[in-house]
Amino acid sequence: AIPVIAQYGITDHVARFRSAHPDIDLVLEEREASAILPALDNHQYDLAFVRDNYLDAAAYVTRPVAHDKMVAVVARKHRLAGRASLALAELANENHIMFDRGTVVHELAVDACRAAGFEPRIFYASLRVESVLGLVASNAGVALMMEQVVAYHRHPEVVAIPLLEVIESDIVLAAPQGRKLPRAARLFTDFVENLLVAP
Repeated sequence: AIPVIAQYGITDHVARFRSAHPDIDLVLEEREASAILPALDNHQYDLAFVRDNYLDAAAYVTRPVAHDKMVAVVARKHRLAGRASLALAELANENHIMFDRGTVVHELAVDACRAAGFEPRIFYASLRVESVLGLVASNAGVALMMEQVVAYHRHPEVVAIPLLEVIESDIVLAAPQGRKLPRAARLFTDFVENLLVAP
């Protein structure tokens, strides 16, 4: 799984599955998508929780788990903090605090900035949400992050502002297309799917 299992309730799915199937030896590892997909293709993992952006739909069978969208995150004392929404182009002259290269959110953010007509000035990059939010809170720069991730961390000194551009991302449970999954992986896939469709 990419490192968002708590923010999207995936830990709850795993805990419920373990309770329902104590006989199955379930191992969950956190990695970035750039490391997960090659390992999934090489049979190191049976399944993966990843973002669907840039995922080759012909190469993987996916089941949606959670939906999210990108927001601008600024310090409470930032000049834009009171805005109800903003266009990405308004962030062209800001320092950008980003997640590291190799993360889907980094690629999404950079591509979105380029589509808005500018190259983001990356002041700092980190794999840790806490580091990104801490720097934004100090007004060292702005960040483009997923709305549910920001909400989960509830940092008191930052504000999430909706973007006029719609930049969406789904967390999916992925398996390589055409691969026969072991019984345990099939059980887990069905279990997660049933949890998501339950009223």
